[in-house]
Amino acid sequence: MMTMVFAVEEINNNSSLLPGVKLGYRILDSCDNVHTSLQALFSLVGHSKDMLSDIEKMYDAKSETSSCMADSPVPVVIGLASSSPTRAVAQTLGPFNIPLVSYFATCTCLTDKHMYPSFLRTVPNDLFQVRGLVQLVTFLSWLWVGTVGTPDDYSQYGIQAFSTQFKQQGGCLAFHLTIPKSPTAAEIQEFADTLQSSTTQVVVVFATEGQLVDLFLEGTLGFSFPGVRIPDLEEFLLNVHPSPKPGMELVNMFWEELFGCRLEFRDGRSKDNPICSGSEDLRYTESSYTDVSQVRISYNVYKAVYAIAHALHTLLNCDSEGKKQGMCEKHIFFTSKQLLHHLQTVNFTNQFEEKVYFDSNGEPVPLYDIINWQKDSTGEIRFVKVGSYDGSAPLRQQLQLEQFMIVWTKGQSQVPISQCSAPCRPGSRQARRAGEPHCCFDCLPCAEGEFSNQTGSTECTKCPEYYWSDKDKVKCVAGVEDFLSFNDTMGIILVALTLLGVVSTTIITTVFHQFRFTPIVKANNSEISFLLLVSLKLCFLCSLVFIGQPSVWTCRLRQAAFGISFVLCLSCLFVKTIVVLLAFRANLPGSRALKQFGPSQQRTLILCTTTPQVCLCAGWLLCAPPFPFRNPTYQAATGKIVLECKEPWPPGFYLVLGYIGLLAFLCLLLAYLGRKLPDTFNEAKLITFSMLIFWAVWISFIPAYVSSPGKFTVAVEVFAILASSFGLLLCIFVPKCYIILLMPEKNIKKGIIGRGNCVSTAALDDCVFLGKEEKNSLYEDGDVVIGGLFPLHYSSVSSVPTYKAEPTPTMYKYFSSRALRWMQTMTFAITEINERSDLLPQLKLGFHIRDSSDDIPVSLRASLLLVNGQPERGSTAENVTGNKNLKQNLGANLGCSAVQRTVSSVIIGDAASGVSMALLRSLGSFHIPLVSYFASCSCLSNQREFPTFMRTMPSDAFQIKALARLVSYFGWTWVGVIGVESDYARFAIELFLQESVQYGVCAAYTHFYPVTLNQQALDELLDVIQMASSKVIINFSGESELQGILAAVQRRNITGLQWIASEAWATASSLWEKFGELLMGTLGFAIRRADVIPGLKQHLTSLRTPYIQKSAFLAEFWEELFNCRLNGSVNSHSHGGDNYLNRFPCKGTEDLSEVYSPYSDVTQLRVSFNVYKAVYLVAHALHDMSDCIVGQGPFPNGTCTDPKNFEPWQLIHYMKQANFSALGEKINFDQNGDPIAYYDLLNWQTRPDGSLRLVKVGFYDASMPAGRSLVINDSVIEWPVGKQASRSVCSDSCPPGFRIARRKGEPICCFDCVPCAEGEISNKTDSLECSHCSDDSWPNGARDLCLLKTIEFLSYHELMGIVMCVVAVLGACISLSILAIFFTYKDTPLVRANNMELSFLLLVFLTVCFLVSLLFIGEPSDWLCRIRYPAFGISFALCISCLLAKTVVVLMVFRSTLPGSNVMKWFGPNQQRASVLLGTIIQGIICFIWLLNNPPYANNNTNYHSATIIIECVAGSEFGFWCVLGYIGFLACMCFLTAFLARKLPDNFNEAKFITFSMLIFFAVWITFIPVYVSTAGKYTVSVHIFAILASAFALLFCIFVPKCYVIILKPDKNSKRNMLQR
Repeated sequence: MMTMVFAVEEINNNSSLLPGVKLGYRILDSCDNVHTSLQALFSLVGHSKDMLSDIEKMYDAKSETSSCMADSPVPVVIGLASSSPTRAVAQTLGPFNIPLVSYFATCTCLTDKHMYPSFLRTVPNDLFQVRGLVQLVTFLSWLWVGTVGTPDDYSQYGIQAFSTQFKQQGGCLAFHLTIPKSPTAAEIQEFADTLQSSTTQVVVVFATEGQLVDLFLEGTLGFSFPGVRIPDLEEFLLNVHPSPKPGMELVNMFWEELFGCRLEFRDGRSKDNPICSGSEDLRYTESSYTDVSQVRISYNVYKAVYAIAHALHTLLNCDSEGKKQGMCEKHIFFTSKQLLHHLQTVNFTNQFEEKVYFDSNGEPVPLYDIINWQKDSTGEIRFVKVGSYDGSAPLRQQLQLEQFMIVWTKGQSQVPISQCSAPCRPGSRQARRAGEPHCCFDCLPCAEGEFSNQTGSTECTKCPEYYWSDKDKVKCVAGVEDFLSFNDTMGIILVALTLLGVVSTTIITTVFHQFRFTPIVKANNSEISFLLLVSLKLCFLCSLVFIGQPSVWTCRLRQAAFGISFVLCLSCLFVKTIVVLLAFRANLPGSRALKQFGPSQQRTLILCTTTPQVCLCAGWLLCAPPFPFRNPTYQAATGKIVLECKEPWPPGFYLVLGYIGLLAFLCLLLAYLGRKLPDTFNEAKLITFSMLIFWAVWISFIPAYVSSPGKFTVAVEVFAILASSFGLLLCIFVPKCYIILLMPEKNIKKGIIGRGNCVSTAALDDCVFLGKEEKNSLYEDGDVVIGGLFPLHYSSVSSVPTYKAEPTPTMYKYFSSRALRWMQTMTFAITEINERSDLLPQLKLGFHIRDSSDDIPVSLRASLLLVNGQPERGSTAENVTGNKNLKQNLGANLGCSAVQRTVSSVIIGDAASGVSMALLRSLGSFHIPLVSYFASCSCLSNQREFPTFMRTMPSDAFQIKALARLVSYFGWTWVGVIGVESDYARFAIELFLQESVQYGVCAAYTHFYPVTLNQQALDELLDVIQMASSKVIINFSGESELQGILAAVQRRNITGLQWIASEAWATASSLWEKFGELLMGTLGFAIRRADVIPGLKQHLTSLRTPYIQKSAFLAEFWEELFNCRLNGSVNSHSHGGDNYLNRFPCKGTEDLSEVYSPYSDVTQLRVSFNVYKAVYLVAHALHDMSDCIVGQGPFPNGTCTDPKNFEPWQLIHYMKQANFSALGEKINFDQNGDPIAYYDLLNWQTRPDGSLRLVKVGFYDASMPAGRSLVINDSVIEWPVGKQASRSVCSDSCPPGFRIARRKGEPICCFDCVPCAEGEISNKTDSLECSHCSDDSWPNGARDLCLLKTIEFLSYHELMGIVMCVVAVLGACISLSILAIFFTYKDTPLVRANNMELSFLLLVFLTVCFLVSLLFIGEPSDWLCRIRYPAFGISFALCISCLLAKTVVVLMVFRSTLPGSNVMKWFGPNQQRASVLLGTIIQGIICFIWLLNNPPYANNNTNYHSATIIIECVAGSEFGFWCVLGYIGFLACMCFLTAFLARKLPDNFNEAKFITFSMLIFFAVWITFIPVYVSTAGKYTVSVHIFAILASAFALLFCIFVPKCYVIILKPDKNSKRNMLQR
């Protein structure tokens, strides 16, 4: 404030700026409150009596001492600090073109020049601050932040813009808190609890210093305006002293507050404080007042004063030449409009080298300093500049930040981390939590077949074809081929069943052949029976073609062999059934049927029925033969690639199968007909039963075949072949074999032919009327006059005044006859009340109705005319009733004393929410009630901000719930949302976006368009609509804005749109005439309709020409409707291309009943009913006021008030308490002044004559439970395109087996459907996540069901197990055979010379080693696992100990041959046995310790093969296992070393050589074993272990004993002592 005073005085002392002109000022306190600000404003811009006389002298005298100002006493206002008061003041000043220059109001909403044409500011708007804030938090990687704000416009618009831009950059809001201006203790506690419980470390605050003064801490970062040091400002501030002079009140208050004393000359102050001594000095105080080191907001005030001074400098021609050079023409009379024009074009550079100018929106250059709050050594907060933001710079150069200078919260040296969830590591992905922002997620490991190799992956990448993910899911590895093989357990079982079928068929064939001459064989057509048995054998054998690795020839042979062999079987059965039927027919007298169907005909029929199948198979194989195919998709869970036969033409297979089904059906039909024929062995019964089994098998086969993956598909088909073949074999032939073999007595002719059974006023103070006189209105006097505002005109013609000439009145494109009906409804309701004797019998109501033009400036001006009145210059006020007594010849006095009409204490209006908000901000200061009939914005329910507001229209909060449920009901999850740039649309769309999230609905786009649409705005909107994939559009606007949009849509020929209407235009039938084709099928919620308002139709249509001529409103309506000109009409408007003066005169015969007009259409009385209820609300409130009993009244001391002379605020009390009925509807209001919400759902349909029919197709009742609040009758809805609702989704629903994968940076409704990964399923549509199957189950092919996993271990039934078992038994047998040979030749030199006893022990232990390998085959169990490893370790320790003893014996033997050596005495047989025992005992101790501490156990392993459970033995203690293996290795090394030393000793049969060689093989085997053992898994690990055991055992057996056996058996001549001693 004092900076403004300083700047004004500095300019007055500046000879180069405004020379000869002295600037003055008047400063008032706004209290940061809307109502106080408006009262201060009216005090500034209103004339006092003294001023009025000065102005009169100015007009009369034109003297040189006159003021240069021609209208308002204050031509320009500097203020305010907060956005909400600024909006209210700017809206009020706008219609009068008085400039308002703000120094601290930053709300983006103030850039709307249509709404705030005279607003400018020296502070950048929030849009730039928000952009900078978003860049700052994203630059510091803060994507999880909270927001805190206050209920004012600055905060709400700022947070809304920040949230939108922040989310576009991938950020999320942890919470949003709105702190009231005067919070309660509970609200403060709730605020603190939210901050404490939140995981975010960053809070973005939109508030003023006073609102959240205790919130800021060290480390806070903020955007501040550039600061400067203004010369001499500090000295000026320090020289300020209190004074009793007028205008110093604020300084005096500041002085008393600062020094805690009271000034003697100030009365009414508290006596508690001491009297100021006069020695107080500002120089010795510390306060923000005297701190001018870096003034920022003060600098904005300074710039605002200088901008006004420069504008005045230009306006007053201060730089003119001639005799006036160097002096301003201060006697020029100028208006605020002219000053505004020069202020908008001001452009200068101030003393701080900063350019000062305003852009087209009245905005300055957007410059900010980034400030860090730091503590100095004394603990005081100091503000350090750590960066800057220039909104006019290129994008990447706007933010400049010096991070090293920043001190973070709590003294941290690192940037704080603020994230909802930590980034996911490689091998995992983000999984969004349902109902939470996308920044909050869980980290799920990548599923089987997927991988991620970077941190923070939102999705895992699927491995390429034929590859699979590794254990850590960070890379892909190649897959292994898999098919139904002869080695699989499944394959072995199927082969066994096949062979069983073949053998059974062969046996039956043999039986039948053996008994071919018996009656039962002969009677059942033996030839066809043999052919049937042969074809059944082929059916069994063809199943073998399906097993094994697919190849080109097996793929082609499979289905052909199956089809032909089965057709051959069924053909035989078909013929057999015919033979049975004909055989019994042959018994009838004269029948020759059997003769005509003899053996030749039977063979021919079999051939004929088989040939089509052969041709079908041949054509299939020639045109589109099956081929081998590597399929990685079915069972990728196993990491295997499935080899299968691909059928390029699936119908071929089903044709083959279909032909088989046809023959089976014929067989079943004929057999069923012959089932009761009189034959003990009638085959028809057996064939019927076999065909039933056949059909059961193959009907079950089809779904199983289609749903089974990989080799299981093959297994299912093989099973079906075998099952149906066994069914035929067992049902037809086994009963016969039973009789033939076990009951031969029935196998006689006699036995064969046996029979068997068969869901207020305003005070007229002295004042001056500003602006031109407004004549057009509807007025009728009364004791209480109710004001009315209705949007009779709408859609203003866009024009920007230059202020070089007087601005012309705003013109409008359209006239609303619908709004005229609303006006007339108000006059009708008031007339009806005045005629009633039971309601207000002693009071007459009047009305004063004006046109608001759906425009804020016009509405504000009209509202001020209603509550203040208008001085009238001799014009005649319009009188609706035609009463000539009300005509008044008014004088030309412009003062308030010239006001003749009764002013209004209450206003009914307006229709638009934005207009109503503007009216409330102005009228609310004076507590004048406003009752709206159509303003639905939920923001108006805020009783703190709009305490004088009530409405008969439900709040948008309910409409939004209804709209969200509507789009959800029809499955429209992807909708476009557009709205006019107004508070109504902004709040409605914000609410819709919040509510729709609950139903999974997303906005494809959100677009706001200006109230006044130009071509550029239309093009932008239509481009958005055309580019979007959504065909459903929700529009929040009135019909006026929609006119231009629909015209542009029509020009571009955009069709197929499903419009969803807000209640603002849901019944706007005037749109239908031009845009019916576009709006057909529109759905919208309309407010409750009155079926009829008695008498309204007659009131509307009783217009007569003399009466119409006197009303500009009615005359305009009449001339627009009939396109003619009334004689003596006061209308001055025309709409369309022609001029109203050029119209033909009206004939006088025009009749409203002969033409259609929304004015006279009373079929949709919705808004009209709201107007009717609003009038009755005021009437009932006045009635209750009249019934007040003195002493029991609601006002102080129980007083009442006079209904004819009351204050507006007194009326509000009674209005809030109103409870009455209107036309049968109960009317009451909640604590926010809102009625109960009820909407009709309307569908726009075409009548046969092309006119509009609004059909009710449902309703929404907010009083009902949530599940039943919306009711829709789909069957009566007509759609824009087709017979059903169009689809509007961003992404189609994900079926079971898939999950939703969110697209980064797009709404949640836009996603990809990703198949569930291996090991996961989803069994419902649109699953957010797939569920893991249990440890013992695995997904099916569709991944919507978990199936039990297959169990795998090395069994005796599979080929590998069989081979290993055979080899082990073979090794044991060979060992025992050699033992037998050695025992037989135990007395020969060769056996004796090589230590016979140790040889026998070695052979026995080798036999044990071979047999130990059998413990590794079969299903593991705990006891088997505990036997395996000790048995293996001890048996091999025994073998190697024997070998070691034998090698030592060899060395000792040759040492004992030296003279005097007695070594053998020390290593005789006992010592040899002891050494073997000792070597084995050590191994036994190791095994015992192992088994005691951590023994091996059986384990179900699912880690290696996901779809398979591998039952394996886990070592328990890996250390124990390697100790056992290590000890064997140690013994082998000792054995190898001693044998190597003795390899060259002179003996023809020196065993050391053979032991050396055997040990080399032993080492080779076990060294190879270790890496292979570690790298394999499951049964292959066991196989490797068995192979190592067998290989090493065979090495010992063959290397040591086979050469000796060779000599013993084949070279006996060398088995002699002589040959043994030969050197």
